[in-house]
Amino acid sequence: MHKIAISPAALDRMTRRMGKLHPFDTMAPRKTGLLVIDMQNYFVKPGHQGEIPAAREIMPNINRLAAGLRRRGGHVVWIRNGTRDTRESWSILHENLMTPERVERRLADMDIDGEGMLTGTSTTFARKMRRSPRPDTAPLSRALQRSSNTCATAASTRS
Repeated sequence: MHKIAISPAALDRMTRRMGKLHPFDTMAPRKTGLLVIDMQNYFVKPGHQGEIPAAREIMPNINRLAAGLRRRGGHVVWIRNGTRDTRESWSILHENLMTPERVERRLADMDIDGEGMLTGTSTTFARKMRRSPRPDTAPLSRALQRSSNTCATAASTRS
């Protein structure tokens, strides 16, 4: 997991500006959504081509947050990066930056029906097609309209 340290000066500045250190120190669980981004086999499972080992370190916290929010009536949405025949739209990457073997493996794993898409159980999944936190908006909008006016986010990252 990323080790982050916020300087005391920055903490003081935030407290003066907002009146308290944590502006969202309380949330109404039934009005809260947790967006879990890219926590799927392709990025998390050992041996997968897109593996980010540090992402596994935050999995217990994500699972704990998701279970606690669900118990309290909140909503969890798993946003998964998946593709469907993206040979053309990712042509620069596939034709110039990867070996043919890696291209075939990536396309198979990242296909929306592929093993790289599998994650834990959840009530809602949304799919995104690019390296961006922006998923296909219709499924996500429908999921969040049911209950959420506050969103928390957890994600795998490459850094």
